[in-house]
Amino acid sequence: MKQTPNYTKGVVLFLILVLPSLLYLFLTSGKHNFVYLPIIANQSQGYVPLLDENRQGTPEHHFITDFALRDSLSFRDLDDKIKLVFFSHADDVLTSQLIGYMFETEVWAHLGNYEDIYFLNFVVVDSTSVFDPSIFQENIIPEDQWINIALTQDSLLNLLDQNILVGGINTKTIVNSKLKVGETIICDREGRIRTGYNNSDKMILCYNSLSKFEIKLLRDDLKVLLAEYQRELKKKND
Repeated sequence: MKQTPNYTKGVVLFLILVLPSLLYLFLTSGKHNFVYLPIIANQSQGYVPLLDENRQGTPEHHFITDFALRDSLSFRDLDDKIKLVFFSHADDVLTSQLIGYMFETEVWAHLGNYEDIYFLNFVVVDSTSVFDPSIFQENIIPEDQWINIALTQDSLLNLLDQNILVGGINTKTIVNSKLKVGETIICDREGRIRTGYNNSDKMILCYNSLSKFEIKLLRDDLKVLLAEYQRELKKKND
């Protein structure tokens, strides 16, 4: 039987053992591999994401002040929960349902059974469009974790301006004086705003849930945030 030359064996071993690692490094080069998901700084620092801050010192974070979500629930009642804040319009039912579907399939299906993630759907209503919560009746996300807050746009902007809609987030979420549908903001357990970067090292600030690419970035950044809290918990228990 003819034997395989040694150099051929070497090439095969290279392809099996080395090439996958090199390919992975190439594909992930230029991307941020966070240990901690960046936190939005306070107003004096221009609401920029803090990457390499010393978290053991005095942090300069922007903290979201409390506001009512509905009669018996306020934003700070959800302390110790991760909140996803996003926007929809009562007069666009199909888009609202698509947002729900994207969160179900691209976030909840991958991070399901995690009781600390809440979905805060701020719905813009007016005199001619009334919000119908039954459009989400087939939503598989638990009802207590999917919270609809229906407000006029002026009331909503007054509530969130310089609180959640800060810095570049304000610019991305308000286009032509109207709230952009599907833009999603990560709020952590401490009431701070978190963000990541896309594959071109551009700040996301908020993620469009109607974009499959951006909602996958959102899911990946949520995983980073969850891992961060798990590490902190492990440190406390050790």
